[in-house]
Amino acid sequence: MNFGIMLNSHSPIGKFLDFFHDWSLVVLLVISFLVFSIILIFCINSFRFNDCTESKVLEVFWTVIPGLVLVFVVVPSFYGLYLLDLNSLIFPLNSVKISGRQWYWTYSYSPRSFAENNGNFSNVNLSYDSYLSQSKIGVRGLDTDLPLLLVSKMVTRLVLSSSDVIHSFAVPQLSFKLDCVPGRLNSSFLIVSHVGKFFGQCSEICGANHSFMPISIECFPHNFVFFNG
Repeated sequence: MNFGIMLNSHSPIGKFLDFFHDWSLVVLLVISFLVFSIILIFCINSFRFNDCTESKVLEVFWTVIPGLVLVFVVVPSFYGLYLLDLNSLIFPLNSVKISGRQWYWTYSYSPRSFAENNGNFSNVNLSYDSYLSQSKIGVRGLDTDLPLLLVSKMVTRLVLSSSDVIHSFAVPQLSFKLDCVPGRLNSSFLIVSHVGKFFGQCSEICGANHSFMPISIECFPHNFVFFNG
């Protein structure tokens, strides 16, 4: 279910967050409806419980109902935390180091990860810089000359750092955002649900050309070979 106010998510975590958002919104709407209904009934009804000092029914009501609401919210939350931890327990078949620089990105692929899938890459140390594309073809302001290449439905470890100031690697379509801090390595896992091209930007103000630091990710099927060795 999507109310049309958010981006369509293309990762398992993003799809769960969309579901949790919609589910929480439904719970809030039900609670709001009940509260305003009770207030309205008391406003239009002249009968009052002035002589009632205690009521076991009301005590059970305002104890059980909040407990059920808490269960409806907590259970999906724990499932989301479990889903995040599950990704970290799966051995990644691909690792990419991402370094933020003023004002471009550097992508470095782990040779070992390619060696497990294709022996031709066992001795290849692939690293390249990704700048804002100057071509008039593509998405203006978001396309890059060299995108980050990933494989769909594969667990990829992303290790992020920075060589100058703090950057933030953010791709809203994949529900992914992680800071790049100088002298520190931040890592996370990413699974893209299907093939496609996804865009993002640096979401941390990092200087004069901060707005010209886009992110472009191209995702391909399993049998696609990135580069000819």
